[in-house]
Amino acid sequence: MRDALSQADAILLLDGPLGTRLVDHGFEVDRPGWSARALLEAPELVERIHREYVAAGSQLLTANTFRTHQRNLDAWGQYQRAEELTHLAVSLARRAAGNQAWVAGSVAPIGDCYSPEQVLEESRLIEEHGRMVENLVAAGVDAVLLETHVSLKELEIAAAAAARHRLPLLISVTTMDGIRMLDGTPLSTLGGIVQAYAPAAVGVNCLPAERVAGSLQALRRSTSLPLLVYANSGERTPEGKWIPSLGADVAAHAREARAWRRLGMRILGGCCGTTPELIAKFSREFRD
Repeated sequence: MRDALSQADAILLLDGPLGTRLVDHGFEVDRPGWSARALLEAPELVERIHREYVAAGSQLLTANTFRTHQRNLDAWGQYQRAEELTHLAVSLARRAAGNQAWVAGSVAPIGDCYSPEQVLEESRLIEEHGRMVENLVAAGVDAVLLETHVSLKELEIAAAAAARHRLPLLISVTTMDGIRMLDGTPLSTLGGIVQAYAPAAVGVNCLPAERVAGSLQALRRSTSLPLLVYANSGERTPEGKWIPSLGADVAAHAREARAWRRLGMRILGGCCGTTPELIAKFSREFRD
């Protein structure tokens, strides 16, 4: 994977979302455990979704480990199964990937992804993220993906845990306005901060496509690292209603991605609400 990133102007294609794709297939995720419940209740569906993305052209699948920290599993009585479920998630992605794609392990915030005030005390973060990364490495992931992070404090703790291993590290945050993390950290300084953990790329996810260019411009002020992007097809209102935006149009989303490439984007995928159709469009645009 490092070789792929070292190729001048090459684009590495991520997959799209697993959570909202489970919903598209009729699986209920709005309950404790969220997408992790599918590992026990519908593992064949998880693998099927991974295969959809491989068929669409994804080169890097994200294992369904977004909610397999011990603390998250405790919310639905599965506290003792963190290692087991993390290994299962990676194995499902690995089977789907075959020899056509790499597998990244997802390391998400332990609290709600839009609530930086839910960040745990430092000792708990060190324990939880350290164990999570160890489980992913033992399961055989090709890379560690810190995604949808909202707090610099938690992000740095997770990055430090991942940096102890020699796997490629990908760092992605979400923003309040396109230029700041939800805890207020400016993206214009973030790139310089995370370089201490030697990531292979840094970027943004889980934001509307129309805000991405501003995020990349801000990140570029403090880093020359490859940039990564996986944007939503819309955004959720404070009342919880999903509003489609520019990213819902596959052709428009791809046009935006061409502009992101000019800003240094090298890793590209889709986040909430997007589908394999978008990944297939990206594959035609950037790989063919």
